[in-house]
Amino acid sequence: MYDASIDPKTGTKKQLVWFDLKPFEEEPIFIDNKYETFADWSKHPKWNEEIDEEYYADTKLPYKSRTLFRPGWDEDKPSGFIAEAVVLGKGGLKQVIGETENFTLFKLEKTKAHNNKYLLKYSNTNTINSIDQIKETGETSYFSTSGIWLFVSNAPNSISNFKLILIQEPGEKNSDSKNPPNSYFTDNVVLDSGQIQPLWKTTTGASFYNYLISVGLTDKEIYKLNYEDAMEYYKGYIERLYYRDYFNSYISIAPTLKTIADDKFSVDEFANRYKNTKLAEVELLSDFTNKDKVNISKVEINPDKTGAFIYFNLNTVEEIYMLNQNPIFMKIKFKDIKPTNNQIINLELNRQYFIDTAKHNYIKDFMTQIWQNKKSWFNGLTDEEFNKLNFTTDFSYLTKLLTIKVELVKPDSNIAIMPYKIFSIPLNVFKISEIDNFDEDKKKNPNHNSANDEDEPNKSQTKANIFANITLKTIELNGLNDVNEIKNFIISEIKKQIQGLELDKDYQIKNLDSVAFEMSLPQIRPSDNKYIHNAILVIEAINGRGILYGKVNNVVFHVFEHEINLKEIEIPDFSFEAGNLSEIREKITRYTYEKLLQRGLILGQDVEISNLENAVRNLAKGKGFKQAVVIKGINRKVVNLTSYNAINNAKIVVDDNGKQFLFDLMSIKTKKFSYKENVLSKLRDKVITDINEYLQKTYDIKYGIDWDFDLNELNNSLRLLTNEKNILKSIQIKIRPIAGSSKNAAEFTIENILNSSVIDDLDDVVVELPNNNDDIQKQKVKNKKLLISILAPLGLITLGIGIALGWFIKVRYFDKKIK
Repeated sequence: MYDASIDPKTGTKKQLVWFDLKPFEEEPIFIDNKYETFADWSKHPKWNEEIDEEYYADTKLPYKSRTLFRPGWDEDKPSGFIAEAVVLGKGGLKQVIGETENFTLFKLEKTKAHNNKYLLKYSNTNTINSIDQIKETGETSYFSTSGIWLFVSNAPNSISNFKLILIQEPGEKNSDSKNPPNSYFTDNVVLDSGQIQPLWKTTTGASFYNYLISVGLTDKEIYKLNYEDAMEYYKGYIERLYYRDYFNSYISIAPTLKTIADDKFSVDEFANRYKNTKLAEVELLSDFTNKDKVNISKVEINPDKTGAFIYFNLNTVEEIYMLNQNPIFMKIKFKDIKPTNNQIINLELNRQYFIDTAKHNYIKDFMTQIWQNKKSWFNGLTDEEFNKLNFTTDFSYLTKLLTIKVELVKPDSNIAIMPYKIFSIPLNVFKISEIDNFDEDKKKNPNHNSANDEDEPNKSQTKANIFANITLKTIELNGLNDVNEIKNFIISEIKKQIQGLELDKDYQIKNLDSVAFEMSLPQIRPSDNKYIHNAILVIEAINGRGILYGKVNNVVFHVFEHEINLKEIEIPDFSFEAGNLSEIREKITRYTYEKLLQRGLILGQDVEISNLENAVRNLAKGKGFKQAVVIKGINRKVVNLTSYNAINNAKIVVDDNGKQFLFDLMSIKTKKFSYKENVLSKLRDKVITDINEYLQKTYDIKYGIDWDFDLNELNNSLRLLTNEKNILKSIQIKIRPIAGSSKNAAEFTIENILNSSVIDDLDDVVVELPNNNDDIQKQKVKNKKLLISILAPLGLITLGIGIALGWFIKVRYFDKKIK
């Protein structure tokens, strides 16, 4: 039977193993215990004096080697490396493949540790037993010294490759079935310390296995991975762990406020005074941890005038920091507001409690743990307030999003809950078993060798990720500050980016409310994009078949409190002379900039010319050509459009190479149009109309002025679509240039499917290409009448044949009783 683990070149069984470095944290790494740390080892004369002592002392890696460590390797997470392990009989050729920076060989010896368990240590009885090997190997590079050897090779700018070799004479200790090449390394080197184990039987291997399942590999494919391919996937696995760790290792900042004496301010006095947010920071904030990392962005009186909402911004670029909640409610007794008996319960979320509880508990125990400490959820609640509240929670084990809803136990109009009643808390850092790193529906038992199962399916039983091959672009809110508007905008953008899937049927946006609220305060654009604050949107498959993460930011150059309606801004027409494209662009841009600046708007920051390239191209026609220049907002608080007419009076315009400008049809980004039409004249009308509308809308070029059809060519092409029913056919339709206006040609793809007999009336229906919608409708009516004149006689003939046939059947079969 074929055994994929046997290398056909060498006849040896190759095995992926995990070499655990953790035992060396409590155990000397050398067999004679003489050198306690790698720092001491590095001082030995045999080693390079410039060796990174700290790196090798900390990692316990072999000299000159580098590998990838997962997050937390220096705490309680696994620390080690994957190696390829083989057993040889009498030895073998050393062969280095590819460019190699260095190639080092270490002698290892099996010994008992202090805990009476066996592990491998570096042999250094007399000298440190390591050999720097030459980089070139060949037929004379035979190695036959018995023992356990660790080969380490390094390619430039890469992690090390590790290979464990056991050279053992056949028949020394084992039966023939266990001798090389019939046995694995771990069959022969048995270490009860667990220092070297088959990769897929370790916790790291199980986690790595689940990652491989999550990226689409099957059981069989995983168990057949060679060392080189496995290491390529391992890089992605480590990157995934660091990505998750980086985005979910949060420190919560909980601003605290000073107490304002009763009747110190009227509503207007308070509101006006603290429009100055810097003054608000000085007079309203008390001391709290990481105070230097937040700023007050806004102070707003609450609707009942019983206090104020204090809004904050993070001023740090480190994404590990997050606000405990935003805003915070400050209870204030204003001197111009009559006191009431209404009670305010001010909720201050203790976000750090949830972060810490998650970090120190397994996910399966998390909900039980927090419900046992319900009083820790919010800071500053009295027992009386706490007893008046009812809490409900929703926690997704897939997205790890906790939602807390707070209501009154008994509805009471005299009690108000501030600042809001729903809190969403993303929690992705939990104490976990290594095999629980990835989606539960992608997890299988890695100790089960399914490669031996004859009935195993070709594909993994893991459900497909419905978000495979989908990468979300960053959603840019550009100044929106209304939570509902933000939510609607995010939903609209997600639907555009996730084609073929339906919101609330196939997937749901788990933290839409919290992201919308978090992003409702625009951020002034920083000088460097790395300082832009992004919120992470969690999109979850409803049936648990995938998670998608997307970024949302809200960056503007200027914050506008109220909408600016461009419709209300009139810009005078602009007449000029410009003889080349660059000059046209410069004149249009400068004129637009100056006129908008008068209205407090900056071109390129708050607004943009939406059709600049099309306008420049059309104005290159010169000779008094008039073109609308359209301005739209970049900042989404700038709404609607405005425009003005630009007129270029130049007699001739050249391109940037000094030649007469002609629109290049080859520069058009063409598209595909699909139809279901059996009447060819109607199909032709649709093709012409759709291409014309597309080119007018996208490039502002018009049929008959900037481009044309060869109608005979068009008709002949359309007839190629008529061969078979219910079969999708496609052709290329070419548009032609018009002398003095354009050059070259472009092709559009046309698809059509017939569901009934084709009617070829192309030669009978006159083609008139309208320039506006009224002409289009008139032409459609005209063609419809002509089509009826063709079809009506055909219909009468068909009806006559049908009547005659019916009479014939009646006479033959019914009247004469013929059967």
